[in-house]
Amino acid sequence: MGILDVPGYSQAAADGRFARPTKPTIVLFGDSRTDDCDLTTADIGDAAVNSALNAYCTNMSWFDWGQASLASGPVFDVISNSGIGGNTTTQMLARIQADVIAYAPSYMTIWGGTNDGWATVADVDATFARMVAMIQAARAANIYVFVISETTSSTKGATFPNLVQYYNEKLRGYAASNSGMEFWDFNSVFINPTGPTGYPLTSMTRDGVHLSAFGAMTLGQKVVAPKLARFTTALAMLPNSVIDTTGNNGNVRNAVSNPFMTGSAGVNGGGDSGTLPNSWSATGTPTAAHSVAARPDGFGNDLTAVITAASANGKFYTQTLNPARILPGIPYVIEASIGIALATNLFGLSLIAQLNSAANSYSRGFGLNEQAPAAGDTLAALSGGIIRSRKFMVPAGTVLTSATLVLTARFAGAGGATIKLGRVALKRVD
Repeated sequence: MGILDVPGYSQAAADGRFARPTKPTIVLFGDSRTDDCDLTTADIGDAAVNSALNAYCTNMSWFDWGQASLASGPVFDVISNSGIGGNTTTQMLARIQADVIAYAPSYMTIWGGTNDGWATVADVDATFARMVAMIQAARAANIYVFVISETTSSTKGATFPNLVQYYNEKLRGYAASNSGMEFWDFNSVFINPTGPTGYPLTSMTRDGVHLSAFGAMTLGQKVVAPKLARFTTALAMLPNSVIDTTGNNGNVRNAVSNPFMTGSAGVNGGGDSGTLPNSWSATGTPTAAHSVAARPDGFGNDLTAVITAASANGKFYTQTLNPARILPGIPYVIEASIGIALATNLFGLSLIAQLNSAANSYSRGFGLNEQAPAAGDTLAALSGGIIRSRKFMVPAGTVLTSATLVLTARFAGAGGATIKLGRVALKRVD
């Protein structure tokens, strides 16, 4: 299937030229494992909820980790997270019209079954029948369906892994024999390949059922990203010219003063070595050897930080922004190219904008550092990825007093990592 053969992409214009591709829309549908993936909880600056809720990307966002792992950047527009914690497939079937079809997306993910209380094969067959009914309803509305396998659990009894395997084979066979859908096998990555019980790898869950931060990222990189790779003609929104910087043009839409990581006048932290690009500074207990080198795509430089942590702690890279460049009531995204290598005990990496007024503080961006680390929670390697936040804005009428862009690497104990940061944008998208 070619990129122009799938729903959501522009076809040839009347004069025979191909229109510029547009992002296809998608709805995420399921139970708590999908609800955990929600990015929209606090992406609009709301002072009443800002301190109580995760203000940037949830660490269980398996779908967005898949999108972030693509060199092109995210290729789908997530128009609704329709996951509801505790839902059975009976409840999902009852609401698919209102919570999926009514949005008229081009695509959907569907993941369900774990709450159906399986005790027998007949229970599984009933779940499968409801899944088929939901898939058929979506296909009748011309929605392409990504159907996700059930995942095993260490909390649902000794027979549950066998029922999961039976259910997944039925889903796999159905997807293979029907058009307009495909099967995503989460369980093959989720399961402990050497264990005798069929239970999941300990590091993949936080409670035996729900994904850990490590589990979400692993599924995103190993399953979701390869499935989405065929959609990667969508263009990244990163700065694409040296003119797109406030240092050269006061009218640009990017509020970052040094998006191309130029120069070598940045400020090292105590114990650090090497050079940081202009406008950037490093702090935190872990030490780092810094270097700046030209990007292979020709757009500016990459900052490479070889970080060594002697204990649990964080390394912080900051750039002070001009708050007058960030307009209240206007939507923005944060974006950057990112690489991770040689990680040990690295459990969190985030890029956020810390925006302050006299009354409130707003933190927006992309991150994976809200969950206490568990054994094995080391971020996997990521090469050439692009991280991008959802749209966010501070409320209209807010007067910002300060603004800072912060890249944070958090370690669960002694260890280290090589982090590469490139083309950085805090950019208006209205």
